[in-house]
Amino acid sequence: LHARLAERYGGDVTEVCEVSNDLPQTFLRANPALAPCRGALLDTLRQRGLDAEPAKDAPLGIRVVGEHAAKVTQLGEYFDGIFEIQDESSQLIAELVQCAPGDVVVDL
Repeated sequence: LHARLAERYGGDVTEVCEVSNDLPQTFLRANPALAPCRGALLDTLRQRGLDAEPAKDAPLGIRVVGEHAAKVTQLGEYFDGIFEIQDESSQLIAELVQCAPGDVVVDL
């Protein structure tokens, strides 16, 4: 695979290969209508064994890392709508748009 990538993209692709082996980050967005606060949700996720921390820039965002990040969709809080999976960059864009109730937004 390394040779094929190097042939296609040229140069040293070792770093690309190494990054591709890392576990991805999962970002959650706390639902402000249902989550009392992001801190309480963080505590709950940590009690469930997840490595969770506040997202860097999104005020409702939570970053979950590690091998257990995939299990967030199995939590009751996910089914109850207390949080959803949404990348931090998408959370920031949604804030900038400042949609109001009743607005229609198309996300392509």
